[in-house]
Amino acid sequence: MYKRQVRIRLGVPAHPGDTLVFTGTVTGRSDADRQVEIAVRGTNSLGAHVTGTVAVRLPEEAR
Repeated sequence: MYKRQVRIRLGVPAHPGDTLVFTGTVTGRSDADRQVEIAVRGTNSLGAHVTGTVAVRLPEEAR
């Protein structure tokens, strides 16, 4: 997998010992260039610590 683009926005703080839970949802896909866009979110007890999108290019064999 090859990282193409990362766009994030930081929200509430995270402190040592906090539990962070990360989730992701595929929001776009291009078969022509094997690119996938994923919406990501990281939360802790205070709320959303990080939100954003990540675009990756899948290797040829992952089609």
